[in-house]
Amino acid sequence: MKRIRSIIILFIVIFLSSFEVLAQDSVYSLNKYQKESLDTIIKGYKENNTQEGFITAGTVLNKEKKIQTIMIKYSNSGEIIWIYTHPTTEEEEELTGVTYTYQNNQIDGYLLLIRKAEKTFLLKVDLKGILCWEKELDSYYKKIIITKNDNKEPINYILIGNHEKTAIIDTYNLDLDRIDRKEYPKEDYETTFNDIAIIQENQFAIILNKQNKEEKEDALWLVKLETNEIIELDNSLNKYLNSQVLSVEDGFILYGITNEVKLKKGEASYYIIKYNKEGIIEWESIGDIPINIKEPIKIKNKNNQFFVLYENADNSKEVIVLNQDGTYNQKIKKISNNYYKFNNFYVKGKNLYFVGEIHCAAEDDCKYDTSSLFLVSDEDKVIEVEDNTSTGILIGIGLFIIVIVGIIIKKRSSH
Repeated sequence: MKRIRSIIILFIVIFLSSFEVLAQDSVYSLNKYQKESLDTIIKGYKENNTQEGFITAGTVLNKEKKIQTIMIKYSNSGEIIWIYTHPTTEEEEELTGVTYTYQNNQIDGYLLLIRKAEKTFLLKVDLKGILCWEKELDSYYKKIIITKNDNKEPINYILIGNHEKTAIIDTYNLDLDRIDRKEYPKEDYETTFNDIAIIQENQFAIILNKQNKEEKEDALWLVKLETNEIIELDNSLNKYLNSQVLSVEDGFILYGITNEVKLKKGEASYYIIKYNKEGIIEWESIGDIPINIKEPIKIKNKNNQFFVLYENADNSKEVIVLNQDGTYNQKIKKISNNYYKFNNFYVKGKNLYFVGEIHCAAEDDCKYDTSSLFLVSDEDKVIEVEDNTSTGILIGIGLFIIVIVGIIIKKRSSH
């Protein structure tokens, strides 16, 4: 009898403690750095090309007051596997691009684009976080793409950025010798590259800012490298805020913030426009949720759904899910702590991972150092809808087990 009662007590303790686990986010803080701007999350890999955790990357201000690039590899459970820090100099650094490197059709490391002054440095870090090589380039690049042949072997590097106030797309061979340069567009105004989405091999959607003496505006272009075509799809993106592009399976989406919605005065919401591969609009979606216009939204395309991260007018953060046609599906996460600043997030299975910064209004307002680097994962609650159905199921199962055990005890005591 005593043993059965002990088992019941143990079960209740374990059951109640599980709610503590469900109620907490896991926050991993690196107090070594005073200021961070991590905004990159990509998949991490082992040497055998199997996925292992994920990579965060960005720039930090270290204790010597020098800005340097940092890359951190985390396990799936948020433990740090290794940290790579780029050697510091007197010049400020900006990490502008991250992608994979390949050898024998296997991922064997990561390429980083780092800007210092008006030059860009391309370097390779292997899967163990060790610097392999570094090369200086003569232009300011913000994006790197690796083109591959039919056997998925790398052929060239495509680097997109700016040179002397003109947007450029440069092609380098694998020895990092430039073999081609295309400037866009060739007219009487300056252009600045803002964002790019890969539609298919040698075809991109890009956002350029064009400026002359009279006007300055963002424009959406469709670029075909092989035929040297550039097609203007929308030359008035100024009606939107923080416009970005994202590749999807059969085209790309243009998204950002719009105030052309019937909300309260001064409020805005998100917009998404879906284009096919030829640059034709297939559908548009405009939200009815008021959001903070000062913070860009982030979108991930995963599991045939769009995950949209945005900041509300009250500085809380939310992630909602949209269907592939842009219609509303569900809200899966709200984070009320307005001291979090999320620069990016990552969808992996049933989990969401965030990377960014924590800002405290006063020293006692939060237990983490001001602007400390953090990663948040909420493994158990992330796909829970607002009606807390899964929590109710868990409670029901627990009560059911307790009742059954009680019946067994009663029957045994009656004999």
